[in-house]
Amino acid sequence: MTDVVAVIADLAIIVFVVTSMLDMGLALSVGQIVGPLRNRRLVALALAANFVLVPLAALLIQALIPLREGHAVGLLLLATAAG
Repeated sequence: MTDVVAVIADLAIIVFVVTSMLDMGLALSVGQIVGPLRNRRLVALALAANFVLVPLAALLIQALIPLREGHAVGLLLLATAAG
C-alpha cells in the first residue's frame, strides 16, 4: 500500500512541476521573454554566475568540507548543471 502512495506522490509532483512550468511559459508573450535578453550585461552576468561562480563555489565547498567521493561528484554535477 505504501508503494502505491509513493508512486502516486511521485507522479503528482511531476504533474505539478510540468503544469506550473507550462502555466508560466504560456502566460508570457514573446516580447516578455525576449525583452530581458536584450540587456547584454545582465545576460553576461547570469552566464558567468551559472557557468563560473557556482562551480567555483562547489569546489570551495568540496575543499572546506570533507565529502565522500559520491557526494563530491554529485555536488559538482549539480553545480555544472547551469540554471
